[in-house]
Amino acid sequence: MGDLPLHPAVVHIPLGVAFLMPILVAILALGVRRTAFPRKTWLLPIVAQVVLVASGFVGMQSGENEEDRAEQVVAKAGIHDHERAAKVFTYSAAGGLVILVAAAVVPVKAAGWFALLAFLASLGVAGMGAYAGHLGGKLVYRDGAAAAYAQPGKAAPAREENEHR
Repeated sequence: MGDLPLHPAVVHIPLGVAFLMPILVAILALGVRRTAFPRKTWLLPIVAQVVLVASGFVGMQSGENEEDRAEQVVAKAGIHDHERAAKVFTYSAAGGLVILVAAAVVPVKAAGWFALLAFLASLGVAGMGAYAGHLGGKLVYRDGAAAAYAQPGKAAPAREENEHR
């Protein structure tokens, strides 16, 4: 990767998992409730949520490592808004992990309520991830944060007008 930043590569992992979690949790919650799946099936969303949380923390750390360079080309306020949203997203995902574990271990009578709570939490986490990602996208595409990694004097190759026809 050379001089390319790690942050954009890492942050797509928790976002992708966050968008899949509501679907996964809903399917498993309904399946466990109807006894189509054994309760140990909750290990699947728990592992996925661990991946989400761990990659979220790696994404936050890589963003911290690259923050100074980005601040050379974009306003600090936008970076800090993105950083705050990413923290809310990641820490909320950690809370969602606690709920998922509870859904897997509480007595069967209470498991349905925890499954519903886990589903609602996964929707909230996905929404927070979308917002954090939106703010990051604004930094890159609207504010030009990618310019911090552009090589001076090296222009992108010109495209021919007919190339896209």
